Amino acid sequence: MTELKEVFEMTTNQIDPDQDAWTEQERRQRRTAHTRKVGAYAVAVAICAAALALFVATRPNDDSTTPAVEPSTVIPADPLALKIADGFFRAYGAHDLARAMTYVADDADLTGLIGADGAFTPGSRKGLRLQLAWNEATGNEQILHSCRATAVGSETVVRCTYDWQGLRSDEMGLGPYRGASLDLIVRDGKIAGTGPGSLPIDRFSPQVWEPFAGWVSSTYPKDAAVMYSDGSFSNFRLSERSIRLWAEHTRQYVKHVNGGTPGT
Repeated sequence: MTELKEVFEMTTNQIDPDQDAWTEQERRQRRTAHTRKVGAYAVAVAICAAALALFVATRPNDDSTTPAVEPSTVIPADPLALKIADGFFRAYGAHDLARAMTYVADDADLTGLIGADGAFTPGSRKGLRLQLAWNEATGNEQILHSCRATAVGSETVVRCTYDWQGLRSDEMGLGPYRGASLDLIVRDGKIAGTGPGSLPIDRFSPQVWEPFAGWVSSTYPKDAAVMYSDGSFSNFRLSERSIRLWAEHTRQYVKHVNGGTPGT
């Protein structure tokens, strides 16, 4: 009987767990279930809040007093102006005064196109004639890239971009110099004036302009006084005599740079 009782007690202890352990397990299960419920609730609240914010941000505002935005009015540029500017620029680059003037209005102001000293007040035809003569005498070239037109009131501003060569730079193996631009103002089918353009000289000046000025002022000081508008050698003088000297001395300078002698 004693042995049977021990076996019974052993079996009973294996089947029925300790009451305290059972209670602790139930408490952990309830806590875990509660935590899951709280987490799910928090996620649901966050989703609802995001949806509400999106609705408020995107819903139409019936109380708004801000007027509807009107589309901007764009005035198309006159396509004829582009052809006129292109034709003028090509004639200018070819040193063709007669053809260039066919594009120019009688009262046009081309002062911005004519690089003369302050003592010279060019009219359109006379100033352009001398400028083209100087360009040709010094081997200046304009290599057109493109022209773009913009309507400004009753006028059209055409900006032409180009590369250029100056003072026979190409004959010395230098250039071309990039990034130049010229603004032409077209009104009633004619060139009426010039606007601000650009002629980058950051490479041209130290490579060509300054060395030539130093050479001609030391080799032909009297001629340099006629060719330049002042002693700083920063601008050229537009006159018949000056242009002849520029033609003569730029050719001599090319020979000097390429291995000739200054006076040949």
